[in-house]
Amino acid sequence: MSTITLSINGQSIRFSLADVENIEAVLSQATRNPGQRAFHASSSGRLEAIVELDPEQSNHSQAVLADF
Repeated sequence: MSTITLSINGQSIRFSLADVENIEAVLSQATRNPGQRAFHASSSGRLEAIVELDPEQSNHSQAVLADF
């Protein structure tokens, strides 16, 4: 199985190459609905994302991705 490792600020997550499309879908859904959890099923398990808006920086947001 081909995998991708994504590293951001010293934290890494490894997932299958086949999950790229599913990760993109859940992140897009979360971006369209800030503050609400978005879910998507993948071959690696359930993906969850939420965009948390920073009230002090209204033009910046943070996407949180969790694999359950």
